[in-house]
Amino acid sequence: DDDAPLLGLADLPAGEYDVFVDAASRAAGSAAVAVGRQASLDRPIVRWALDGRDGYGGLVLRLPVDVRSLAVIGDAEARRSVRAITLRPRRLAPAGPAPAQRAVRYGGVVVFALDEQAYLEPDALWVRGHGAAAFVVAPDDGVTPRLRVKAGAVANDIELTSGTWRMAVSLSAGEERDVDLPVEARSPAVLTIISRGGFRPSALGPSDDVRDLGVYVTWPAAGGR
Repeated sequence: DDDAPLLGLADLPAGEYDVFVDAASRAAGSAAVAVGRQASLDRPIVRWALDGRDGYGGLVLRLPVDVRSLAVIGDAEARRSVRAITLRPRRLAPAGPAPAQRAVRYGGVVVFALDEQAYLEPDALWVRGHGAAAFVVAPDDGVTPRLRVKAGAVANDIELTSGTWRMAVSLSAGEERDVDLPVEARSPAVLTIISRGGFRPSALGPSDDVRDLGVYVTWPAAGGR
């Protein structure tokens, strides 16, 4: 099957995994790692170049939280040249929060959604209106994760919490605010974003979007630590 992933796993524990490539002759192309349903090449948490790799070639997969499902998807060259990809645990983390349902990379940050209370879109995410969504935010090395919260078509009161850290933000309609996440709100800690208000685009104008939307979250470029 040309669309079959090179590897598909369910209920994978958090930890570090060495990646092994079994190539028919010489591996070529690239592979992408996607978490959650409807895994695809356009929204991976990491992408690997497979050219010339066979056996263990130095690739490592790091998961800060358990994941409900994971797929490694190869491009056309990878599907032609690679028979299989396997993971071998290097270090498994202690049991943590609920497994991630989905994960998306936003620039230098990978956001793992622990519930269904957010809509993860390619360039941003929406926290559902009148609710709370839980995440694990894993920045790349040297990146200080910065998120931008924006109210939708109505004013909204937003709260961000992680352990003993808390920030409350009141926004007028369309207003936005940047927040640098402190260390205690980053992986492996759980970050919760609460949206006190919400709106349905379909109720405010010509739109087919009937979702109850709360706060719009983007991840602008961040500086080093």
